[in-house]
Amino acid sequence: MKYFISRNKFSKLSGIIFQCIVLFAFNLPSSAQLNTLNDSWRWVRFTTDDGLPSNRVFDITETKNGIVWAATEFGAAWYNGFYWQSISQKDGLPERIPSAIVSDGKDSLYVLISGQLYYGDLKGFGKIPIIMSGAEKKVTSIAFVNNELILTVDEKVFILQNNSVKPFTHSSIDIKNQKVFMVHQTRFSTWLNTSSGLYRWENNKWNLKLEAPSQSIAIKYLAEDCLGNGVASIIGPRSHYGIWEWTTNSNLTKNLKEGIENVLALDIGPEGNAIMAKEPEVVKVSQNRSWPSLQFIPPQLKNSHLLKFRNNGDLWVGTELGLYLHRVTSKRWEVWKFPQFDPKNNINEIIRTKDGSIWIATGNGIVIRKPNGTNQTIENIYHTKLGTLTGLIEDKKGHVWISSGLSFEGAFLWIKKDKKGNLWFLGISRKDFRYNNIDNDPGAYIYENGKFLHWGTKHGLINGRVYSFAEGLDGSFWFATGGGISRWKPDASISSPGTWKHWTEKEGLREDRIFVLTIDNKNKIWFGDQTFGIGSIEGDTIKYLTTSDGLISNAIWDIRIDEKNRIWIAARGGIGLFMNGTWFNIGLNDGLSNARIWPLLPLENKLYIGTSGGGVEILNFEDIQTTPPIVNILGPVTRGNTMYAHCKAFSFWGEQVSENIEIRYKIDNNEWTPWRRIRQIIEPNLSSGSHTLTIQSKGLLGNFRTDIKSVSFSIEPPLFLRPFFYVPLGALSLGLLVFGFIYFIGMSLKSISRDVKRGEEQIRQILQDRSSPVFETKHLKKNGDEIDILINASVIDYDGQQAILSLNRDITELKQAEATLRLLAQTVASAQDCVSITDLDGTILFVNDAFAQTHGYTPEELHSKNISIIHSPATPNEIADQIRLSTLEGGWYGEISHQRKDGTEFPVELWSSVVYDEQNKPVAIVGVARDISDRRRYEIDRERLIHELKEALSEVKMLTGLLPICSNCKKIRDDGGYWTQVETYIAKHTDATFTHGLCPDCIKELFPDVYKRMKENGTTF
Repeated sequence: MKYFISRNKFSKLSGIIFQCIVLFAFNLPSSAQLNTLNDSWRWVRFTTDDGLPSNRVFDITETKNGIVWAATEFGAAWYNGFYWQSISQKDGLPERIPSAIVSDGKDSLYVLISGQLYYGDLKGFGKIPIIMSGAEKKVTSIAFVNNELILTVDEKVFILQNNSVKPFTHSSIDIKNQKVFMVHQTRFSTWLNTSSGLYRWENNKWNLKLEAPSQSIAIKYLAEDCLGNGVASIIGPRSHYGIWEWTTNSNLTKNLKEGIENVLALDIGPEGNAIMAKEPEVVKVSQNRSWPSLQFIPPQLKNSHLLKFRNNGDLWVGTELGLYLHRVTSKRWEVWKFPQFDPKNNINEIIRTKDGSIWIATGNGIVIRKPNGTNQTIENIYHTKLGTLTGLIEDKKGHVWISSGLSFEGAFLWIKKDKKGNLWFLGISRKDFRYNNIDNDPGAYIYENGKFLHWGTKHGLINGRVYSFAEGLDGSFWFATGGGISRWKPDASISSPGTWKHWTEKEGLREDRIFVLTIDNKNKIWFGDQTFGIGSIEGDTIKYLTTSDGLISNAIWDIRIDEKNRIWIAARGGIGLFMNGTWFNIGLNDGLSNARIWPLLPLENKLYIGTSGGGVEILNFEDIQTTPPIVNILGPVTRGNTMYAHCKAFSFWGEQVSENIEIRYKIDNNEWTPWRRIRQIIEPNLSSGSHTLTIQSKGLLGNFRTDIKSVSFSIEPPLFLRPFFYVPLGALSLGLLVFGFIYFIGMSLKSISRDVKRGEEQIRQILQDRSSPVFETKHLKKNGDEIDILINASVIDYDGQQAILSLNRDITELKQAEATLRLLAQTVASAQDCVSITDLDGTILFVNDAFAQTHGYTPEELHSKNISIIHSPATPNEIADQIRLSTLEGGWYGEISHQRKDGTEFPVELWSSVVYDEQNKPVAIVGVARDISDRRRYEIDRERLIHELKEALSEVKMLTGLLPICSNCKKIRDDGGYWTQVETYIAKHTDATFTHGLCPDCIKELFPDVYKRMKENGTTF
């Protein structure tokens, strides 16, 4: 081989071999300069979807136990590490904007809302009335001095002790004779704004920092770091309008370079880095009293009204669109990159040499980063420009070999090493194949004992274009070629040269051109063809995994196996990790800034990622949370035999974007669904009875949720299969029969006597008026049966005399039908269930009184309206269409939501069917609905009770495993890292209750006299 580099001789040969050695400056993040603001992966957004009462957050404070509290437009909330939990009115706080929220230095805090003072913690809050001269007063501001709360009332300052107030006096200033407008609490100090000026609490006294002119000073923002350096935005009087700054040993000085733009927010971080948002969209970052504007403002900083640093340097940003957290201190991602368009940002190979250096083959030479942090580039060797490099490897002697196959002759493209340390040079093509009359596809060469041995198609390879090589645990050689996969396996016989086996499309490959190949520690072969996902060969059988199995992309460019036998893949679109049969993917939403990836180098605690044009990106495993995401389930609800549920997934401190968290679920003991990013769950065709929905979430790199979330639900049987359906139906039928019998018999007896008199009267009236009336009467048949007759009578001349001509028609059956219809109509109208009749297009023809009253309408308002007027907007159109189709096909039964006239929704149990005419043609649709709000509330209460019982049972557990205990005080460290007394810890985690006493040894040590007397009295210990 013509060119190689020996690390052992690097310093000696540097002046001869390397003609271009330049410093390589990496873009490393610096929290002090806040140049991380444009790193999109550092931003986490919280909104009402994450539990905030409102997207508008005006203040953030953190208690000693690490709980973060937010003051929002609609009250306070605290962050449990996954999502925000509101403090509602029932918890003791009004749901209004807190004007101040101050930690007491422990685990509780004081909250000031509308002049009322409240004190509490996660368990709830209580109001502290400020009573003076028999009247309750309003508080204007609060702060802490010497661990005691001071507050301003009526422009005076007081101190709160035992929930009562007394004047706060101090010899350093005469507070009695001046007005105190406000106290300001920063993370590290307390300020007093009085009519005489601004004072800071220092060395147990008030020190004047800025004397007030003729008018008092109005402060909009005031911030300070732990060293006493600070900045304030003063908005009055006009002579003081602007930005004022100070250091540890100086008073406030106005920054004359800053204009009078309206300051929206400002704060100082723990390392002295300050940030300020102004109008219009201007964001400035301060260093050494200079305030340069950001050239590019991240969208998360636009329209901000809150900037608040955490003690660790991370930055909270409150905007109109939600609350953001910028993780300044996160070291999850690091980027090594040259200026834009530099070809050295094209990375083709990465290795780590024995001395811990990282060598990188780029589009223009080599980049070396040594363990001491120094960086160098090598662009020329012996006056030869390296150009694009595609291979790097270190041999047994510590020599680093390079290859190109494009920019210079010598080593072939892509170099690999077998388990004996021998180098393999893989050939794609030869430039001299025409004039040397040789094969264009050269195959592979092994460099052993100072000689090159050729492995080509003449020796058994299926194709001479070799892209990758790997050695199996059994000593076999595997080649990924342009024509398939070839395996050479040594035979047991020493005289045998070994046997070849090939895999092509005929044997199951989806593509003959195989680009990358590797072998895990179980001798399983993994390969990729840049098109069809990742394949494997185990026992001569080929299998594929693709995006349908959870792979981030099917375009695979590299496959690496780490020491834990985890499979890492580089794909166009992101990085995949395969372990324990599951894919974990890292994409652009997880912090990866360039999706065009080629080489990977997985090490113990880092993953080096080579990109096309983006340099090297480094993923730090130690900065990735091991706490997996959690899932909250809304529902489930049922409609007929279909279950609907909605879930929300939350990662620990926003490590993953909520929408990208993958979940899987199962019903009862059925199989898990594939991992997906779904949030809506619909399971149709469930059998009646009780069921369980179980959901599991997946973290970023191999962490699952072990406390799997489960909820129970029930599918009701059809209406006609429920016992209660037949009880009211039977009672109604029996009542109708009895009522009908009594009604018809009684009316028949009365009508006979009344109709005789009415008939006589009708005859006299006809003869007198010579009218032609039409009327009904009753006649008797020969057998005595009564029939209804319709008479059309008129007066005629008959032989010179007046006579009556009548036409009689038997209408008995018609009257009976009318009576039946009237009875049915009255029955329907009086029914307690909601009955409606519509035409086939849904136009309402009839509703009973119960229907109208239940939905808040009058029958007249509903007549001729479409039945969709009472449909709930929450019901998908697909479900409404399915109900209609099922009704027309024979009937539908299930549970659904209806909407009243005032917009409120309520659940109903609905039965619908088709009405047919005499020709058996559908003419109308009848629906019977029953309001099941009470039953649903009962079911919710029952489920809540079951959930609470399960929660209670989950707290009942045994203490197992290793418990860290202090060897001196015997305190136990809990899961949160806090040290608690032994009895407290055991009482919390078991059902044990402690009583206290003294053992004999302690009695003897602490109370020797008592021990002696007890011993003399024969007391048994």
